[in-house]
Amino acid sequence: MLNKVFDQLSTNGYTMTPCRQKTPFLSAWPNLQNNVNWKAQYPECNVGIVLSTKLVAIDIDVMNQ
Repeated sequence: MLNKVFDQLSTNGYTMTPCRQKTPFLSAWPNLQNNVNWKAQYPECNVGIVLSTKLVAIDIDVMNQ
């Protein structure tokens, strides 16, 4: 997943971090900058977008349609 979306997210100015499931695992992940090597190191990891005062997200998992 990360290797498929890294370039576009980075180009659009998003700071991201690799995640296992929904959990960031790199130490100090809130303060890291995007690293192009992550595409090769963590190609199948999920992507976490580091939030800021300009970016807010809500995660809703609908269990019953």
